[in-house]
Amino acid sequence: DFVCVVSSLPSLFMSESLSIMRTFRMLRILRPLRTISRVKSLQVIVVGLLKSITTVGNVFIFGVIVSFLYSILGLQLFSGMFYFCNDGSVGSKEECVGLYSGPGYLGGAEPPPNVLIQRVWINPAWNFDSMPNAMMSLFMVSTLNEWQKVMWAGMDITQIDQQPEVNNSERMAFFFITFILIGTFAWVSLL
Repeated sequence: DFVCVVSSLPSLFMSESLSIMRTFRMLRILRPLRTISRVKSLQVIVVGLLKSITTVGNVFIFGVIVSFLYSILGLQLFSGMFYFCNDGSVGSKEECVGLYSGPGYLGGAEPPPNVLIQRVWINPAWNFDSMPNAMMSLFMVSTLNEWQKVMWAGMDITQIDQQPEVNNSERMAFFFITFILIGTFAWVSLL
């Protein structure tokens, strides 16, 4: 406590712009360490945590390597194939132009009659078009939070610039299932 009080006294008389004062204030963070040195059970816990850092680091590196390898494989399998047109009746990117008559339901009490909607060639946020996007898509799959959307999009792929078809590539589910088994369950069980 004495160090904290002494380091705070100069800040009363000097301007706030001095970075050396901020450094002294940072020493206040060390106050909880005094509690750890006095309580033996906390010492045991802290020593155990410090010893496990290398093991946790190795498991983290394993998870990153598995994600990296699956990202590369995902780039090869799915790059450019998750695009789709908001009008399901078109078959390709070239046909996805102009307007179409679709349901204009916007959440009101009664849906309005069909309205004209602009056709748009869309790429979902979770895709495999670049390494960062592939890593983020696999992270979404590894969290098991709405991972089915990514898998279903992978199962629907046809060709680049072609509209997806439901269950056109069912074998692509194997990619996602193996990633979940290896990249999620095995990784979490190692932790």
